[in-house]
Amino acid sequence: VLVKVVTNPYPYTDKAADFVQEASILQVNLFKQDVDNISIPISHIDDVLDMIDVLVEDSEGLNEEIGCTLSEDMIVNTFPFSAIVPSSLEARNKLLVDENGREESIVEYLIAVFTDLLHSQRDPLALCLMFQHYD
Repeated sequence: VLVKVVTNPYPYTDKAADFVQEASILQVNLFKQDVDNISIPISHIDDVLDMIDVLVEDSEGLNEEIGCTLSEDMIVNTFPFSAIVPSSLEARNKLLVDENGREESIVEYLIAVFTDLLHSQRDPLALCLMFQHYD
């Protein structure tokens, strides 16, 4: 799973971004707020990679480059979970189809990790949407 994500992270990062975007849209519709009044996390991989480059570089001139300071909340809201999550969910689904006794312990481990991840989320809606999609 890790090798698959490291060699080609873009499809999984895009999936994570899609669910974060969908969660933001659902929240807007749920609370009937104007789209202009809510901050929708960045969902384009190029923008996120640019933001990471900015964070790695010296923070001098950061306000001029992106227009505002990046807070920890803004970074966490952009991608609240790793691209490993959709890849792991795909692997879990393949293991469930195989139904060998050996893979049962792996599936149990993944369930425990996903449960911990769910409990550590500030806003779990995007992760819940991803779980629902892969079930």
